[in-house]
Amino acid sequence: MSFLGVCAGTPCALQSAHEVATEPAKGAPPPGGGGGCAVSAAGPLDLEALAQLRALPGNRGASLADDAIDAFQRELPTRLRALAQAVAQSDWRTAEHGAQALRGIATTLGAREVVRLSGELAERLSRGATDVAGALLAELEAAGTAAMEALEQERSE
Repeated sequence: MSFLGVCAGTPCALQSAHEVATEPAKGAPPPGGGGGCAVSAAGPLDLEALAQLRALPGNRGASLADDAIDAFQRELPTRLRALAQAVAQSDWRTAEHGAQALRGIATTLGAREVVRLSGELAERLSRGATDVAGALLAELEAAGTAAMEALEQERSE
């Protein structure tokens, strides 16, 4: 089952996508008046999104969060490689679509920086700003590594 098939449609994940995309300026309160799925400024993850996923049953007795983390860790390296290949080949349409898909899977788990960077990459590519693709991809790869490490730590807690 694909990552999106496991996690898409959870109310918190959908709300978090909007909140991450419209993150307030530093020091401003999170959107939604503190209710719902506030974005944590303390790290790379939206911990409220994970808490919502933890409350839902997953496969084989695990929580949906554990299933989603497993899928993210399986899919992220493959998606980043495909994105890097598209950028290297100047296949901007494929790169844009890949960045959009990556944003979707990262949103489900609240991988904030992956969401932000993949969204920025997709948006820039859609406007033809291909000169920044390599730099954004490098940042995205680092953010992906940080998100995977944080998710693994959250799983063990």
